[in-house]
Amino acid sequence: MKILIVDDNEDSRIILKKNLEYAGHAVETATNGAEALKMAKKSPPDMIISDGLMPVMDGFKLCREVKKDEQLRKIPFIFYTATYMDQKDKKLALYLGASRYILKPVETDEFIQIINEVFQEYEEKKLPVPEKPLAEEYELFRMYEDSIARKLQEKVQELQLYREIFTNSKDAVAILDPKGFYIGQNPSYMSLLGYSDKELRGKTPAIHLGDEAFSNIVKELSEKRVYRGELTSQTKSGTKLNIELSAFPILDDKGEVVCYVGINRDITERKQAEELIQRQLSRMTALRDIDMAINSSLNLKVILHILLDQVITQLRVDAADVLLLNPHTQVLEYAAGRGFKTTATASFFNLRLGDGYAGRIALERKACIVPDLSEAAEELTRTQLVTEEGFIAYCGIPLIAKGQVKGVLETFHRTLFKFNTECLNFMELLAGQAAIAIDNAALFDELQRSNIELTMAYDTTLEGWSRALDYRDKETEGHSQRVTEMTLQVAKALGISEKESVHVRRGALLHDIGKLGVPDSILLKPGKLTPEEWKIMCRHPEIAYELLSPISFLRPALDIPYCHHEKWDGTGYPRGLKGEQIPLAARIFAVVDVWDALRSKRPYRPAWPEEKVREYIRSLAGTHFDPKVVEVFLKLISGNKP
Repeated sequence: MKILIVDDNEDSRIILKKNLEYAGHAVETATNGAEALKMAKKSPPDMIISDGLMPVMDGFKLCREVKKDEQLRKIPFIFYTATYMDQKDKKLALYLGASRYILKPVETDEFIQIINEVFQEYEEKKLPVPEKPLAEEYELFRMYEDSIARKLQEKVQELQLYREIFTNSKDAVAILDPKGFYIGQNPSYMSLLGYSDKELRGKTPAIHLGDEAFSNIVKELSEKRVYRGELTSQTKSGTKLNIELSAFPILDDKGEVVCYVGINRDITERKQAEELIQRQLSRMTALRDIDMAINSSLNLKVILHILLDQVITQLRVDAADVLLLNPHTQVLEYAAGRGFKTTATASFFNLRLGDGYAGRIALERKACIVPDLSEAAEELTRTQLVTEEGFIAYCGIPLIAKGQVKGVLETFHRTLFKFNTECLNFMELLAGQAAIAIDNAALFDELQRSNIELTMAYDTTLEGWSRALDYRDKETEGHSQRVTEMTLQVAKALGISEKESVHVRRGALLHDIGKLGVPDSILLKPGKLTPEEWKIMCRHPEIAYELLSPISFLRPALDIPYCHHEKWDGTGYPRGLKGEQIPLAARIFAVVDVWDALRSKRPYRPAWPEEKVREYIRSLAGTHFDPKVVEVFLKLISGNKP
């Protein structure tokens, strides 16, 4: 069965055609009544389905012409419309001879069922068919004109509604002709840009968007596409605005451009809010970076350079520096700077407390902003900053930590700079961090000095103990100092680090500290010791351990006092350690101790010749001494590098 669809809406034609073809019908389409009438006369269809409102010839006229034609008048005619929805329209359609009057939308299955019912009625000859052309022409025209009048009234009301929307819209709306020139704009548009209707006539939006931006928009629209984007606009007064633009073409039935519509929305406040949020996030990140620098380093120069980098980046200043207050001289001294062209910064930046802007900032403990240095150049005292650097504006903030002024943070600008509360607040935050960093560095330096002084006091005390031991045994006076120096030389040759050497030195100085527990009658006895006396003498390493192990500072130095009488073959005392079980420091000291002891005069024997001592030590390598230590030691005392 062949069906002719008549509708000026392309989407409606396509959907209806596909549904009917799917149901097994052959389908032809027309865009208006005149085209459909011509097609029907040339090749009559089995059914006509028509919209109501169409250009050239509407559905009512088409139905009238079909029913007047002797060849076509028996063809079933169905109205399918969303425009004519009044009961009077339906009455007119049926009066003209239509079989059905269907209002859009209708479910596909229901629509197909109606089609089938009409066909069945047609085949059974139950459809009303006028026997002759309509006689009641006057009544027909009256009903038709009434229907058209209603439609016109609806369209007028619709257009009036659109005009009210256009006029009262808060969005700025402009209408352009196909060449891009203004042909209309609403009050919001003129209020936004500051131009009157007369000023815009004959102009294009390039007047506020710029030629390049407008050219890009035209290129997009000329391809009949919708343009959406965020642009920068300039009002008649020169104010910069951020706008969100949606522009699209209005096309006629043939797809040609009738006009362009542009809807502009002022998003300046939104963009400013977004920029503020981004700026705040960036500044929070900067504060975090500075915090990390403060926590991870006590190098004040590194921290100040990171701080100044962030000051220049976040505040968009041209140069910045930090002046530190010397509490002894009361002078602000240059500590770090960024962005200066001249190199002799330290020489002309130093200021006495109270001199210049920085000196007064430190003295009065409050910020100072100078928007124009040319009007107060004499106050700066550092005229080179104005003449050679070309600075125009200045801002300084005191650095205060724990109620004490630590210095001044200064920023300089080579162009006019608008200082606002936001910038000043952030600068004060940075100044607070700088003050904390300076205070921490000062505390660390003081702690280091105290630690060095304490360490020196410890070492001086140990040396005093060592001399006291030597004084107790006059024959070994100076022994501790000699063996200590020699032990450190061998330790260095064997690769012991400087850090470990500190404990080696302390252990060597205190190697005989345990002899404090040995009676003078045994320690200073000129003759040979008895077994009982020797047993007491052999306890001095254990006594050393008991004396030193409770002292955490000296615990790492115990290796020599506790183990220097152990032997490589395990026959030593007090624990009988063997080989590398014996700490390296003790193995080194054992060799050095014997060397110095044998070369020194004792109450019970004279000093040995050097060569004899060499041979003796060499002979004990592998039994008493560590062979490797002996080898290195003998090379050292021979003047050869091991």
